[in-house]
Amino acid sequence: RAWPPRALKEPQSTAYLLRARTAYFAGDYHRALDEILQAIRIKPDNSQAYIMLGSIYYTMNWRSLALKYWDKALALDPDNREIADLVAELRVADRPAGP
Repeated sequence: RAWPPRALKEPQSTAYLLRARTAYFAGDYHRALDEILQAIRIKPDNSQAYIMLGSIYYTMNWRSLALKYWDKALALDPDNREIADLVAELRVADRPAGP
C-alpha cells in the first residue's frame, strides 16, 4: 500500500504548503522550495502548491520556471483568473520588442 494513505495526503500537503508560505514570506526561499516540493510530492494535483512554486521561482528571478509552474497550476485549475492574468502578464513582459 502507498504511504501516506489517501485520507492523509490533503492535510500533509497543506501543512507543507503552509510551511513553504511561512518560509517564503520570511525570505527563506530555499527552505520554501524544499517545503513546496514535498507538498507536490505528496499531492501532485495541488494547484495552490504549483502557484506557490511559481512564485518562489519568480522571486528568485527564474522567470521561465515560474511560468512553467504557473502554467501547470492553470492546467489544474483553469478557472483561476488571478493565475491566468499572471501568466498572460509574464508572457507579454517576456516577449521580445519588435523593430
